[in-house]
Amino acid sequence: MIKRSKSYTALLDKVVLIMLFALFSMFSLSAQTPRKDSGANGLTALNPGEPIPDAVWKIPLELNYFDGKKKTVKLADFKDKVIVLDFWSTGCKACIEGIPKMELIQDRFKKDMVILMVNSKRNKDTPQRIKTRFQKYREDFNYVPKLGSILNDTVFTTLFEHNTLPTTAVINSKGEFVATTNANNLTDGNIEAWLKGAKGNIKNKGVYSNAGGEGRGGGGSLFDTTGTYYYSAFAKQRDNFLDDYPNTDYRDGTTYLRIGNHTLSFMLTYAFPLEMKDYSVRNAYYAPGLGIDFKLKLIKERYWYEYFNRDSVTKKEIRDVYRKDFVHFFKIAVERRKDTVECYKVSYTSAFEKLKTKHSMIISKESSPDEESYAQKIPIYSILSGLSYAFEVPIEIDQSEMTRVDITIPAGFIYRTEKEKLDFFKEKGIILTRTKAFKEFPYIYLTK
Repeated sequence: MIKRSKSYTALLDKVVLIMLFALFSMFSLSAQTPRKDSGANGLTALNPGEPIPDAVWKIPLELNYFDGKKKTVKLADFKDKVIVLDFWSTGCKACIEGIPKMELIQDRFKKDMVILMVNSKRNKDTPQRIKTRFQKYREDFNYVPKLGSILNDTVFTTLFEHNTLPTTAVINSKGEFVATTNANNLTDGNIEAWLKGAKGNIKNKGVYSNAGGEGRGGGGSLFDTTGTYYYSAFAKQRDNFLDDYPNTDYRDGTTYLRIGNHTLSFMLTYAFPLEMKDYSVRNAYYAPGLGIDFKLKLIKERYWYEYFNRDSVTKKEIRDVYRKDFVHFFKIAVERRKDTVECYKVSYTSAFEKLKTKHSMIISKESSPDEESYAQKIPIYSILSGLSYAFEVPIEIDQSEMTRVDITIPAGFIYRTEKEKLDFFKEKGIILTRTKAFKEFPYIYLTK
């Protein structure tokens, strides 16, 4: 046994006390102010509805602009506004292509909203890599983004968890975290609701993920497969999960298929691929009574499907089961027909020349039916075929018609009368003439 003097013991106690005090101070500080080396120490991921920590509002943020300029701001500079953080990287093509769309949204709500691009430290994007990427961007499109970007971020990456790009994080006018989501949810209606302090108004709240941490195609079945020999089931959209493309997975003799959070349109086409060949739900033919509300349901509503079998099953057998499940669940079927049917043929007047694009940058801002949408340098084929569902009969337009145009489709367009829709395009120099033609086509109908 080692004997120590009283003075030594007293000194040791004092050292321990000082160390404990220093440790306590460090944790107290880190809970309020992020450490400079990481920018996120002491911060934890927020749940939807939680307020942004006070210390985060005061952190100096260096905005780097793509013309080389820089500006220091604080989140507090934008209090009482909707704040959107757009996470991106140089390796994310969709992120880069989405910048002009984000700028359109920013311009539309410039007094009440701010969009800050965020490049996370974990992306390992160097200043040179970013510079090189946007030099090429400018050469290709003669376009320099106007939005500023935070580089080497750790703070917002920590606060707003996400595992996919592009991702946006939304803070409402009350300074509360709304959700991590995607740009498609930055609709006029949602933004106006967030300006009033709404905490939600989007379906995908919180973290985008796929169960099991395996990304698309990972785990996370609807049911526990322990002791289960077989199941197949449809379900409504599963919040907080990414869309999952059909992929049959064979493991240890079992068979598993998941189709995650896809539109009813996608689900229908997957069930009837031969019947829908060369068509989409936008330009198919419908049974009487299936009007615009039904067509909107096909395009807007999302669903989830899973198939599990303890045995190894062929893809054809799975597809047959899926098709039967689809018809049983949705009461919808498709058959291929040949008949004389009505359609709109397309012709143009001199006024169409004004629509032809003068831009080098492609922008497509799609919105809900109740909101305005904008297309820049988009082929007229894509515009008209995409809006075909809004008319009483489909629009027939050659896929080779690739004249690129700039056009704004007004809010509520699909709810206008047929004459009003035809007149709108007539003013633009696009004449839709109703005619009849003998053709082969998919016929969508409700089953009993």
